[in-house]
Amino acid sequence: MQVLTTAPRPASPQDDCKAAWLTKAQALHALGRHTEALADMQALSQTFGNDAQVSHALQRASFEVRKEKRPDYYALLKVIALDCA
Repeated sequence: MQVLTTAPRPASPQDDCKAAWLTKAQALHALGRHTEALADMQALSQTFGNDAQVSHALQRASFEVRKEKRPDYYALLKVIALDCA
């Protein structure tokens, strides 16, 4: 993981290329950098207004940031979470 933190930051997508911004948001989510994805999607939402894809990506980013801030009750209670499926 040291390589990811020391690597130079890639160039930002062009402002008018919605697909590139959405791909960047997906990559940030995969890396666990939900706050950065939310900031990017908020800026993109101002550019593209009521676009359905951008709105969905903004909602997902907002959800992931909120989820990240939730307390992990299983860890707090030292209980093993079992998958019932």
